[in-house]
Amino acid sequence: MMEILREQMVSLLDQNLYESAELLGCFLMSSMASCTDLPQTARAENLILYADALYGKKEYRRALSMRVDERHSLAYIVKGNIALSMSRPEAALAAFRKAQSLKPDLRSYQGLVQALLKIPKHKEALFAARDAVKAMSHSAKALTLMGDAYAHIADGKEKACKFYESALRLEPGYLGAVLALADLHVLEGRNGEAILLLQKYLKNWADGALHTKLAQILAATGKVGESLSHFQIALSMNPQNELAKKGLDRLEKQMKGMDPDALEEEENEVEDVDGDQQEEEFL
Repeated sequence: MMEILREQMVSLLDQNLYESAELLGCFLMSSMASCTDLPQTARAENLILYADALYGKKEYRRALSMRVDERHSLAYIVKGNIALSMSRPEAALAAFRKAQSLKPDLRSYQGLVQALLKIPKHKEALFAARDAVKAMSHSAKALTLMGDAYAHIADGKEKACKFYESALRLEPGYLGAVLALADLHVLEGRNGEAILLLQKYLKNWADGALHTKLAQILAATGKVGESLSHFQIALSMNPQNELAKKGLDRLEKQMKGMDPDALEEEENEVEDVDGDQQEEEFL
C-alpha cells in the first residue's frame, strides 16, 4: 500500500501536479504515522516527496520545516532547489555539494550546475557538467548539462547547440534538451528555428511544457492567435501550469490594449522569506 502511494506521488510530481501531490502527501504522512514497522529509509523518502510537493507549490517555509533524515542526499537536493527558488544560489550550492558528498547522482549534478550558473561561476559549472558526463556517459540529461554550461560561456553557443543535439540523438524523447535548444535558438535570434523545432516535437510528444514554450515564442513574434491556442492547450493539460497561466494573462492584457508590464513590479513584490535567516537552514 505504502509503495503504491509513493509511486503515485512520484508520478504526480513528475507531471508538476503539486496540489494533488500535496493532498496525497498528507494521506501518506498519516498512513506513515500508524505504520510502526516502516524502515527509516522509506520514512525519509516519504518526507522528502512531501517536501518536494510543498516546494512545487512555493510553500518554501513549510518545505524547509520538514524534519528529514539529513543522511539522505535527497533531503539536501530539496533544500538546494528551495534555495535556488529563493534566489540564494550560494546556499543552494552548499546544499547540492552536501548531497554530492552523500550520493553523487544526476539531480545533485543538475543542482550544482544550476547554482554555479546563477552565482555566476560559469567555468566551475562547466567542470561540474563534465564530471556528470564522466559519471554518466550515456545520459542525455548529462549531455544537456554540458549544453547549459556552454550556453553561458563566451563563444560557447555553438558547442552548446551540439551538446543539445547529441542529447537528442541519444534520447529523442528527452524534452529537457528540446526546451534548452529552443531557448538557445531564441537567444541567438533564431526564433523561426525555435518554432519549427517545437512544432516538430509536438507532433510526437503532446507535452504542456512544449506548448507553453511555443506559445511564449509565438507571442514574442506577434503571432497572437497561435500563441493563445498553445497557452490554452497547455492549461487544459495541466491547470496548475504557472508559466502558461502567466503567459496567457500577459497575452490577454496585450489583446485588450493594456500594458502587461505596468503592474509587474508591484505584483513581484513578495514578502521576504526571512531574508536574514542563516545559511545553516540549507545545510
